[in-house]
Amino acid sequence: MQNRNFRKAIAKAFDKKTWNAVSRGEDLALANVRNMYCHPEFVKLENAVTYEGKEFPAGTFYGELVQYFLDQLDAKINVADGTNGWFDPDGAVAAMAAAKEELSGSVTFPINLDVVYYSAAQANTAQAQAYKQIIESTLGAENVVVNLVETTVANDFYACGYRAPNGEAGNFDVFYGSGWGPDFGDPCTYLDTFLGEGVGYMTKVVGLY
Repeated sequence: MQNRNFRKAIAKAFDKKTWNAVSRGEDLALANVRNMYCHPEFVKLENAVTYEGKEFPAGTFYGELVQYFLDQLDAKINVADGTNGWFDPDGAVAAMAAAKEELSGSVTFPINLDVVYYSAAQANTAQAQAYKQIIESTLGAENVVVNLVETTVANDFYACGYRAPNGEAGNFDVFYGSGWGPDFGDPCTYLDTFLGEGVGYMTKVVGLY
C-alpha cells in the first residue's frame, strides 16, 4: 500500500457502479456516487480568477476547478456526482505494471488485500464479494488477491476500522465502513476531518495517525 502506483491501480480498478448495484440495483447504481471528498458545488468563486491564462469567472464551482486541474494532469478522473469517475481499467493495468516493476525483488506477487465485511448484513456481504470480483478480474488474480475476512458481530466489524483509535489499530487493508458525513454547511466540516496529529477523524480511518 505504500507504493504510489499500486494505490493508483487499486483506485482505478474499483468499478463503483458494479459494486453499488449489488445493494441498490442497476437503475440506482450511480445515483449516490460521489467522486471527490466534498460536494462539487459546495463552494464557488466569489470573484473571477485568472490562473496561467485560464479565466475562471465568478460563480465557478469548486468541482469545476478540481476537474480542470485534473485534466491538466491527464488524471482521467471525472469528479462529477453520479458518474463512475475513477474507474479506468486500462489505467489500472498500466499502474499495476509500473508497481510490479518498482516493487520487483522486494515483494512477492500476488499481493493479498484483507477486506473485512459483516456477514449478518446481506448488502455488506454482497458488496464484499463484488469488490473481490472487480479487483481480481480487472488487475488479475496473479497480481492481487482480495481476502474476505468475515465478522459476524457488528462491533467486531466497526472495531476493525471505524472505531479503531488510530491507524495502527485498524485491522484491514481496505475498509468502506467509515460512517462519516458532513455535519454542517461550512467547508471546515470537511477540512476538520483531516486535522493533524490524529485530531481529524478521517486521518485515523485512512491510517495516517
